Amino acid sequence: MLGLIDPTAGTVIRDPPGGGAGYWAGAPGAFYDAPEATCYLCYRLRRPRGVDPDRGFETRIATSADGVHFDDVLTLTKNQFDSPSIEKCALIRDDAGRWHYFVGYVDGQTGRWRIDRLEADSIDELDPAARSVVFTAGGLGLEGVKDPWVHRLADRYVMLFSAAQAVEVQHRLLHRRRQDVEADPEGLADRPAQARAG
Repeated sequence: MLGLIDPTAGTVIRDPPGGGAGYWAGAPGAFYDAPEATCYLCYRLRRPRGVDPDRGFETRIATSADGVHFDDVLTLTKNQFDSPSIEKCALIRDDAGRWHYFVGYVDGQTGRWRIDRLEADSIDELDPAARSVVFTAGGLGLEGVKDPWVHRLADRYVMLFSAAQAVEVQHRLLHRRRQDVEADPEGLADRPAQARAG
């Protein structure tokens, strides 16, 4: 059984772009390319609101042979996405050798989180101007979608992501649950019939 991780025993891979609250180097994603024996790290840099450029202002991809010492090979800015902020991203390479970079960011038009994909034959060719939509908040009836994590599972790629429900949806769910409790305060309707007998 694995024990707890001691964060003080870790190695800092990337420093934040400044000191103090609101400065981050984080939201990491990693991909190991076995044929190249190379570890790829994607991460974002953030500054506090009001410190230009603020919030998640850059997403970067870095490479490493040992998983500790990384060299940045690509930097993309929030302006290239017409966005106030970039969040977590995910990087994979398909069987044909093409790179797919899934970028979570705030849509500059709607103000809601979304996930787009950049695709290219090489990392340095990943171009935000050629991005395609993966998920939008409106398309899924949500308030926001972000923080993609992509993994190969047999012959499929599986994406997990964070989602936020719209406030009115949350209100309807809470109201419906309150009505259920008032109609059936002991929650007996959800129990098997034999549990209600007697």
